[in-house]
Amino acid sequence: PLPPLDTKLHSSFATIATVHRTLLPQLLVLLFISLQSNREFFAYLPEYADEMVGPYAIRWRNFKGHYYTAGGSCSTSYHDEACRSNATVTKHFPPLLYNLHTDPQELYPLDPENYRDVIDTISDLKDAFLLDLDWSESQLLMGKDRSIQPCGNQDCYPFPYCCRTNLLSPRQQQYQSSFSWL
Repeated sequence: PLPPLDTKLHSSFATIATVHRTLLPQLLVLLFISLQSNREFFAYLPEYADEMVGPYAIRWRNFKGHYYTAGGSCSTSYHDEACRSNATVTKHFPPLLYNLHTDPQELYPLDPENYRDVIDTISDLKDAFLLDLDWSESQLLMGKDRSIQPCGNQDCYPFPYCCRTNLLSPRQQQYQSSFSWL
């Protein structure tokens, strides 16, 4: 069973916005009306994807199955110890399954015995995704190649300001050129 939704923060935020005469976006449609997404399937790959591991999680409709969990660089105080920055990669079989409509924070995994058909569908989608995926060398691990940087001027200095000279006014260009001795 899920705990009741704490709405105190939501109502306080709306009150503060009203006092400051700030218009808030109309989120009621997003928060309280179930809309069907145009994308039924999404695969979550880690920053440094590994062909032997595959996706860490698969989302299908309103369900998300986690095959692996690992700490993130910004999650030191996260409530789930498996997702903190010092956590190691952990494999889950069967995958941890969440209903994103009723548990958007992914706090309460569903009982895999009650959702076997959903887990089977997610596993089939994962297998089909991996068959279509062409693995290649990580672009992040290749290092920096200044010849392919957006600047295009490999020898300019001071970088990146020298790349934008065409965007500067003549006065700004004159000011910038006065620092060419740097």
